[in-house]
Amino acid sequence: MSAMNRGNRDNHSNSKSGNARNNRDNKQSTMNRKRLERSQKRQERDGSVSEQNLNIHWFPGHMTKALRQIEKELKLIDVFAEITDARLPESGRNPLLSQIVGDKPHILLLNKRDYASPEATKKWLEHYKSQGIIAISCDCRSGAGLENLPALLKQVVGEKKYGGAIRVMAAGIPNSGKSSFINRMAGGKKAAVGDRPGITRGKQWVKIDGGKAGNSSISANFSNKGGNAGKGVELEILDLPGILSPKLENKDVALRLAYTGAVKDEVMDVHGLAMNLAEFLYAKHKDKLIKRYNLDELLEVESEQHTDTKIDGVFLLKSIAKSRSMKIAGGELDTERAALALLDDFRGCKIGRITLEFPSMGDKS
Repeated sequence: MSAMNRGNRDNHSNSKSGNARNNRDNKQSTMNRKRLERSQKRQERDGSVSEQNLNIHWFPGHMTKALRQIEKELKLIDVFAEITDARLPESGRNPLLSQIVGDKPHILLLNKRDYASPEATKKWLEHYKSQGIIAISCDCRSGAGLENLPALLKQVVGEKKYGGAIRVMAAGIPNSGKSSFINRMAGGKKAAVGDRPGITRGKQWVKIDGGKAGNSSISANFSNKGGNAGKGVELEILDLPGILSPKLENKDVALRLAYTGAVKDEVMDVHGLAMNLAEFLYAKHKDKLIKRYNLDELLEVESEQHTDTKIDGVFLLKSIAKSRSMKIAGGELDTERAALALLDDFRGCKIGRITLEFPSMGDKS
């Protein structure tokens, strides 16, 4: 090959490489510009958390269908099992369910107890007992707290007129852990599980053999009519999509649901939501917040007697971003990433075991 041809080939290769670098640089520049634009918009709206538009209206079509299915299937079941999140036992209950279920035997499961304050969960159980509601606390992923459920179901249902398996309808708001409950009881993956709402999309019956229940403690508490534990199908669970109230007019209830991920982030202002959560944690669980994000700066600000610094959601997200070195082009703090990190950490119990409401709150305000 001649020197001229080699030179032309090298020049062409260099040109392609240069174009590729330019394309990458242009793409990165565009991304940075968009992030800066989003940041500027946040600055314009960040004057006050109370001004944030956090109204939540989310009632997908499959939830409407599920309500109709509950009414239709009630005559086929023996007991209704309602799963709620132990961090927000009342806000996490759909008010329509009790109206629809009526006098049907009803058990309330306070799931995710390992994410909630043990003291608060105890108070909730005492509260429900005083109201004549049968309630237990549990962790459906591990099965803790479900050991005595088979006996409790049989106690609630009593002697079936025609024998056969106890038929249970399982329902709850999205992301309450209903699918984890079914899988744990069944001893295997029977229902789709995820850390986001809306996973279950259709009706399904799950048949459970007592000898194959989710763990030895649960299995040992199954016994069929003939007394041979573990033989035959003894429990059938009807799995329905998670159901959320069609109207969330109470802002505090809506916020609690959103904090835990019961509402899809895509339908709301995640940045504003995180600002509200940051303020709640600062007011109620300051030590946990400071420890998780090494926010010694907060203590310094608080110690200043005549400071003009306002410790609000904006300040807290900036403090988290600063602590975690979250920045965008130009060195500006990336509060968008900080917001996502805060929500993920709260939902994953990385900040600590926190309950969002207590029985004394009554109207959930």
